[in-house]
Amino acid sequence: MHLKIDGFVHEMNALINDMMFFQIVQAVFVFANSLVLLIGYDLTFVEFIVPLFWLAAFLAEMSIYCFFGNNIIYAFEGIHRGIYTSNFIAFDRKTNEALLKMMMVTSTREMKISAVGVVRFELSFQTLLKILKTTYSIVMVIKSM
Repeated sequence: MHLKIDGFVHEMNALINDMMFFQIVQAVFVFANSLVLLIGYDLTFVEFIVPLFWLAAFLAEMSIYCFFGNNIIYAFEGIHRGIYTSNFIAFDRKTNEALLKMMMVTSTREMKISAVGVVRFELSFQTLLKILKTTYSIVMVIKSM
């Protein structure tokens, strides 16, 4: 099972690495632009709805990415905890060797989907919070000008 998760994560990292980095950077600027429009200007109802939908769409998209990235991290940690809490001494020799190999693999590296560009982002709820904090900082700088 751990080899399937490991293969899945490596395949996902290879497929979405660059795209996710630019998606995260773009999300920060779309959030900031939408919030500046919503906060800083007197808008009609129709003009208010468009940035609100942009904000909601990007927030939902980034939340989904970070949710699944977070689930992969927790699934890998669950495998890690399950190995260490099992009664592996009671198993036969072949199973003990397999569990020992899995212990070595799970203790040496973490299983995370990441977006690598200039900065490395791991897809997790912490990254979503970093995006929101950065957006807030940009909006406050723009608003103070």
